[in-house]
Formats: sequence, structure tokens, C-alpha cells
Amino acid sequence: MSVPARGAGPELVRHLAGLVMSPLRDPGLPADQWRALLGVAVRERCAAVAWIRASEAIVRWAPAETAAAWRQLYITIAARGHAQIAAAGEAAAALHRSAIHPITLKGFPLAAMLYGDASARACTDIDWFVPRADRPQAQRALYAAGWIHNEGELPWDETVERPGPHGTMYIEVHSSLLHPRFAYLPVPEPEYEPMLVEGVAVRRHAGPLLPGYLAAHLAQHVAPPLLWDIDFATLWQRLSIPDRAAARRAARQAGLGRYLGWAERRAALVLRLAAGDRAAAGALGFTAAGRSDVHPAWRHVRLAPTLASAARALDGWLRPPWVRETYGPGVAGVVMRVARHWRTALVRGERVGDRAPDDGSAVTTGIARVQPGRMLEVARGVTREGGAMWIVATGASMLPAIAPGDRVRIGPVRVLRPGVVVLADAEGAPVLHRVVRVHDKEVVLRGDACRTDDAPIRPADVVAAVQAVARGPAVRPEPPARVRGGARS
Repeated sequence: MSVPARGAGPELVRHLAGLVMSPLRDPGLPADQWRALLGVAVRERCAAVAWIRASEAIVRWAPAETAAAWRQLYITIAARGHAQIAAAGEAAAALHRSAIHPITLKGFPLAAMLYGDASARACTDIDWFVPRADRPQAQRALYAAGWIHNEGELPWDETVERPGPHGTMYIEVHSSLLHPRFAYLPVPEPEYEPMLVEGVAVRRHAGPLLPGYLAAHLAQHVAPPLLWDIDFATLWQRLSIPDRAAARRAARQAGLGRYLGWAERRAALVLRLAAGDRAAAGALGFTAAGRSDVHPAWRHVRLAPTLASAARALDGWLRPPWVRETYGPGVAGVVMRVARHWRTALVRGERVGDRAPDDGSAVTTGIARVQPGRMLEVARGVTREGGAMWIVATGASMLPAIAPGDRVRIGPVRVLRPGVVVLADAEGAPVLHRVVRVHDKEVVLRGDACRTDDAPIRPADVVAAVQAVARGPAVRPEPPARVRGGARS
């Protein structure tokens, strides 16, 4: 979970796009900026694909220490990627014995197709499509194979997990290409083609609707990582004119025509960004102040194919099926939904990771709104003198312990040990996560709702420890000392 943060910065994002999309060109980056570029590549999920496409440039132009760190990071990502492929093969074999054949969405088959390396896309989970009628049997087969329930339930999306030597593996099982809230769109079941990835036979999502599907997936997220834009731009560049026409036709038939057009415009911006166009960074939401984006709900209303579907898009966010089941179908359910999830949607735009929620808590608790760098500086000064201060958390990576809008009291770090939640300086971005491991020269953090660890930081980058969390009038002591996975990518 990030608290008010600076973000990637348009200049570094421009250099990163150029490195990935134009790997033979001199990136023109000062030597002292390469380490920061690696940090941006990690945050934008581009570290692996950048190494695959531009390792020669990185080794040639980056300082040796940074190039070595980049290479080691890719090796780590690749090792987990290979383990993920093996786990997917074993899980699919369990389903095959029940005559169920899952289709893999995005993930390592898409990476292999786009970049020639299944490890190019750092994925936290494996996404499967399984027809709804097959879901109960698929669930039994996965449980029998050692996978355990993580979240979700039939007939909706379900996530299962299984621990392993390379960390916990996750499989998300879906019965529709889009989130259930978009059931009003006539999106068909996915087509597929067989593919062999590192000796594992998979059914890869294919067909003319693939670009429209990727566009819709991109649109569902606030400030999606740069990798997803690069994925779409790379795919769209490879399509012939007839294939693009077929993709547009399939998207229109599925109600995704406007989504595809929106993604096409973003792909053009990615190419401009890679060519050095500074304005393209801002158009993609990368600003000097942080990531900027609208709430996805408004995007779905704008991209809906008809006025009727736009109304249903809004209703799908206000009253999705599980909200109606939890809170009831009436006005009360809508009010609860707005109160819990719609604060940021009810403003003109959303600044991701660089502002506190506008919920009045800054006034009632005496929290001042300051720039990210200044906030870290103030926090260091306060805790150095043994004092404490309140900050406002944003994001969802520390759920359920810390929710968006919670006020968090931070103070000096008495003992740096696993389980403690800390405020850390991650390449200039304030991050509020839990300590997983502590070594002499590095500390590893992780959000409670995240599936992977953060990039290691120095002990000196740990600024403060969480002392208490306030939600409404209630104040609780520091979150319980546990680390759990479960966030969706």
C-alpha cells in the first residue's frame, strides 16, 4: 500500500519505454539514473522484458553494479516463471483426467508469443478459463491435486493456491473473459490454439477477439502498469491490416469496439513515448506528481457500446451481484457500496499514490497534506527525535489490516523484525508494507494482500514503524504480525 508517493516520473518512464521498444538505441541516460530506472522497471513490471530485449544495452551503458542487479533480478523472475509453468502443467493434467481442458489467459503463453520468452511478463498468478458447467469438477480436481482455496467462490471467479520452493503459486479460475459485472456485454467464450511452452502443452487464448480482450483488461485497472500497454502495442504492431480489421470486427460484435479503439490510441502513445515524446508520458498518466487516472467505472461508462449498456455499466459498479447478495438490492446496498469503494470515483480524476483520500480525516486528525519527498523528510525528523505522527494510507495492498483512507500513526523503529509494518523510502516513494525478512544489508517488505515481495531495500530506508491504525472513530494497535497473499493482478 502506498501513501502519498512521487510515482515513476515521466522522464524515467520515457527512457524505460525506449529501452524496451527500441533496444538497439543508446538510452541516453546519465549513469547515476540507472538504479532509479531499474526501480521504475520493477514497479511497471517491465524489468524482465527490458532485460530480454535490451540486456546488451543495459550491460553496455548502465553501471556494472546496476547491470548485475538487473541480470540477477531477471534470473529470479525467470526461475519463478519456470516453476509457474511446471505448476500450471501439473494442475492442467489433473483437470485433463476429468476431461476438462482450461484455456490460459494472458500470462506465460502471451509472453512466449510476444517476446519469445515465457518469463517476460512477471505474473503473480495463472489465469484460466473453464466453462461454468465444468467448474465444480475442476474445483474438486484442483483440491485433490493439493491446491487450496484462497478467495472467491462458485459460480464467480475463484483463486486457489499451493506453496512451493519458489513461493506460493496461484491460479485464478474464470468462466467469462470479463469480470462478471460486465455480463451485459455479448462477449463469447474464448477461442484457443495449442501451444508448447517449455515442454508443457497449453491451450493459449487466441483468435481475433484477443486484442479486444486485452483492451478491456487494460481498461479495468486504475493506472495499469506500463507492461500491459507495451503488451498491447507489441501485439497490435504484429497484426496485418486484414488481422486488425478482423480484430475490430470481433470487438464490435462483443461490445468492445470502443475499448479496442481506446487501446489503439494508447498503443500509439507508447510508440511515441519510446521515440522520446515527452508529452506522451503525460497522456498515459505519468506526471511529475505521480500516476494520474480516472476511476475505471467512468471509463467503462464512456466506452460502453450503447447508452443502455452505459447505464448497466454504472449499475454493475454500484450493485454487482455479490454486493446485492451482501447488502441487499435496495438503496441501502448502493449507499454501502459508495461508502466503502467509491470515494475516489466521485471526484473528477484520481491521482494514484500521491494524495490522501478527500474524506475529511486530514482535518479531524490534524494531518497535513505535503509532497511525498517532504513527507518522508518530516517523518524521518519526527521519528529521529522519538516522536510520532499520523499519515493517511491509500491503495489496497495492506488489506485487511490497513484499508484505503485509514489514518496510520507512525513512530520510531524500536526493533526491525519480520511482522512489523513500516513506512519505507522505496526509491523516493513512501511505501507502507510489512517486513518479511531482515538481513545485514537489506530488508524485504511485502503487502499483506500482495503475492510477491517488494524489491529489497536498505535498512536505512526504513523510516518509521506503524504504532496504530484509526478507521473512523476506532483506533487499533499495530496490525497483527502476519503476512498473507491474495491480491489480484
